[in-house]
Amino acid sequence: MRLHLLPFLLSLLLPITTSAQQACNSSPTLCARPYSSILHLGTHNAPFTRNSTTSFSSAANQYFTTTVQLDAGIRLLQAQVHLEGSDIRLCHTSCWLFDAGTLGGWLGEIKTWLEGNKNDVVTLLLVNPDRIVAAQLEAPFREVGLAEMVYTPPSVTSWGWPTLGELIAADKRLIVFVSTSMPSTSPLLSEFSFIYETAYENTSPLNFTCAADRGTPGDTFPLINHWVYQQPAANSAIQIFQPNETAARVLNGVTGEGNMRGRLAECNVTRGFVLVDFFAGEMEAIDEVNEVETVVGRKQVPEVETREGGKEVKKSGSGRAGWGGWGMVEAVVVAGLMWGML
Repeated sequence: MRLHLLPFLLSLLLPITTSAQQACNSSPTLCARPYSSILHLGTHNAPFTRNSTTSFSSAANQYFTTTVQLDAGIRLLQAQVHLEGSDIRLCHTSCWLFDAGTLGGWLGEIKTWLEGNKNDVVTLLLVNPDRIVAAQLEAPFREVGLAEMVYTPPSVTSWGWPTLGELIAADKRLIVFVSTSMPSTSPLLSEFSFIYETAYENTSPLNFTCAADRGTPGDTFPLINHWVYQQPAANSAIQIFQPNETAARVLNGVTGEGNMRGRLAECNVTRGFVLVDFFAGEMEAIDEVNEVETVVGRKQVPEVETREGGKEVKKSGSGRAGWGGWGMVEAVVVAGLMWGML
């Protein structure tokens, strides 16, 4: 059911509910802030993990499980969904390249985390290149018991949303966007009715712009795609975009060319979403924008498993839970299949 009166009705409860809350999305500062006025850090292709359990798959974008990402401060999870027979599966471009299991299985992990973290609001962005219809996409949410937790705003606008405290009080702590059009009766929201994205096929921080690549700026959330690829060799038979590891360690931080702090300032981004690859606990730039000074309950990421020179190595993530650190950017993607599937 669409809760058109939710912001008004819950405003009557706000003085009671937020006073009892230690923090909302890891900070007391955010409880009284509307969802629409907060900058949310997200992981690009969140369920596709590159570590020893996946044989360091080159088709993965993150080092850590979704649970670890959420524990460390991520509040937007992006994933690709594909229809394989009657199953909706999480696959990177295609299921032969990387198959992370069913959408229902992933949603079950998210539900478990939300049940253990009652003062948090999480956003999902489902990239839907197979154009799976709303009824099919909604079914796994009902099956795992998440449907009742999904919030639907009263209008197609990025403004006028409830505060985090209000969403938490109503236990409407999950917002879901889908990259293809969803009917107005669906609790799943059509991404580009609410969001515009910057370009994602960059091979250098010098290519970064603030301009919209998909969707229309205006009364919409900005989504900053914040990673770069290595330029494929001109004589390569198959044009494959590979991650630029050296650049990535700077991009997720707050200093150096193309760093997140500088880009957010250049684009005057104070709300909306930022997507990164290989998140390793970097929250400093996001906390600065959100004016978060006190962090509650956020966990430091464990050691990162990676490969260098053909050898497996481990590196520490951010030195302080939620602050600083380094990152690496995305996995191998076949250029001919990229458009509309990222």
